[in-house]
Amino acid sequence: MISVSIEGRRAELDPSRVLGVGGEATVYRHDTLAVKLYHRPDGALPRAERDRLRRLLAQRFDKLAEFPTGLPRGVVAPEAIVHDRQKRPIGYAMPIVEGGFEIARLARRRHRDGLIENGRVMQIFARLAQLLEALHRAGVVVGDLNDGNVLVVGDDVRLIDVDSMQFGRWPCPVAHERFLDPTLFGVDLSAAPRFTPANDWYAFCVLLFSTLLYVHPFGGVHPSLATFLRRAAAGASLLSKLVKRPKAAADPAVLPDALRELFLDTFERGARGPVPTDLFAVRWTRCACGAEHAHAVCPLCLSSGTVSPRPVTHHHGRCRVTDVFETTGRILLARVQGKLRWLESRDGWLYREGGRPLDAQDPGPTARYGLTYDTTWIGVGERLVFAGPGGLGRVPCATVEGDTAFAASSAGATRVDGDHLVDDTTGLRVGPVIAGTTWIAQGPELGFGFYRVGLVTKFFLFRPGRAGLIFVDLPSITGKVRFADAVFDANTAALSLVTEERGRVRSRLHVVRADGRVIGTLDGRPDDHRVLAAPGGRVIMGGRVLTATEDGLVLLSAGQGVISEDTCFSDTEPFVAADTRLLLAPGGAVYAVSHGTIKELALT
Repeated sequence: MISVSIEGRRAELDPSRVLGVGGEATVYRHDTLAVKLYHRPDGALPRAERDRLRRLLAQRFDKLAEFPTGLPRGVVAPEAIVHDRQKRPIGYAMPIVEGGFEIARLARRRHRDGLIENGRVMQIFARLAQLLEALHRAGVVVGDLNDGNVLVVGDDVRLIDVDSMQFGRWPCPVAHERFLDPTLFGVDLSAAPRFTPANDWYAFCVLLFSTLLYVHPFGGVHPSLATFLRRAAAGASLLSKLVKRPKAAADPAVLPDALRELFLDTFERGARGPVPTDLFAVRWTRCACGAEHAHAVCPLCLSSGTVSPRPVTHHHGRCRVTDVFETTGRILLARVQGKLRWLESRDGWLYREGGRPLDAQDPGPTARYGLTYDTTWIGVGERLVFAGPGGLGRVPCATVEGDTAFAASSAGATRVDGDHLVDDTTGLRVGPVIAGTTWIAQGPELGFGFYRVGLVTKFFLFRPGRAGLIFVDLPSITGKVRFADAVFDANTAALSLVTEERGRVRSRLHVVRADGRVIGTLDGRPDDHRVLAAPGGRVIMGGRVLTATEDGLVLLSAGQGVISEDTCFSDTEPFVAADTRLLLAPGGAVYAVSHGTIKELALT
């Protein structure tokens, strides 16, 4: 337990009740409070840097002492400074937000398409706009408005991480680069108050654009501007005809004309300001072709929505494509376990392959899923249920960043229960971990995981159904985990990580042997390499990693600490994207799984 003092009263924080871990702090659940404890400066840093960080931390507590009162209910404001046993300030307490999730989940097509319609999205953003206007009237500017500090609660919103907000003499010292107004690029944000309400409205428009179209306004590929920062500075948005749009993104033609013009004004013409309130009430329609639009007729098929039949099998160069499955809903998960199996959400209900209903409603964008042959695992927070031939069941499970901490494969399911990994089939304790910060994934014969304690991260391999962890020497995670996934064969694991620290995003790919040896790493910004921009679509084929990118399937080799490209199969380009999930199919082919289709791709 962690002993602290809150408003002069002693409190014991449970290390297993972690709500989140970031680069600067860990947040714990304590009764009705969320307690944010700042990390101590890393002892490995030079003394001058440690002294600088201590000064900044001291200034942060001076700022918290002057935090304005009487702010709108949607602001999750600090209620008390938290002290350690020596009465030194180490963090602050705030009300806990129950039942919420980061607004970032709404911008992931697989999480919300067909489940949370654009009309409801606009209601949520209308509430955020009202909250921003109220803050601005009170003399407060958010500054670092981003998709991680806005929580969605029903159709309402809450603003968290308020210790960075700008008010009075206190600046907002940080900003996420994906949401920072280009007029502030290169500006020292910590030197003095630099933000204005106009900068908040720019970030608001980035959030709204990303949510409606599933892509950042400066995403995609420009022929001469390689990074989104350069495109943002030049005003070359996704609405430009020069930019190649990611395949997972929605077509901007679906936007109402007035909102499209507002985005053009904001991202290309330098205008700044609130979204007119009448745009939040625009009626959206879902066409039979699957597109959700705000026009009298569908701008994509220009009809009432008939869908042309597609051939079952066709060729594109050397790539033979077989259409396996298509849905107007969402494919939540697919696995090859004896045969191809999948879980589908349609009209708010869950179905297995063959259209078999589970008699269960879609629990929403915060759920995690697993498949073990005919058993379906569904995790929402600490609730992990399974539905199989024997009926329904429920087992206890810890969480990590609010998500259920479990993994399932043909070998069964493994979950975090207390401070142990537990094999659910046998009850075997696989190994000791730390509840609240442990993430795991597994294949039929190998699993991968990590847990965090402050600034230290422990990575490990395990064998499903066997006791023992094999620790892996990888650099500790120093920011917030935005995405994690791992794929396996019998002897190799490939871990994909996307992290964010002080507003900067990094993507890593590590290839590790079953004995814990790291044989290759690729590390950089998503803009640096097409493979780093596509962390979710990988499979291991013949000991090498195959990745789905916007340019087609790319085969990678790992060895002597590095990862390099072998081959790009350009004939597969029309059928895969950066968010396509891959599975091995019979005969050396692969299944390409998007949010609504499954295709089998074979090179002839």
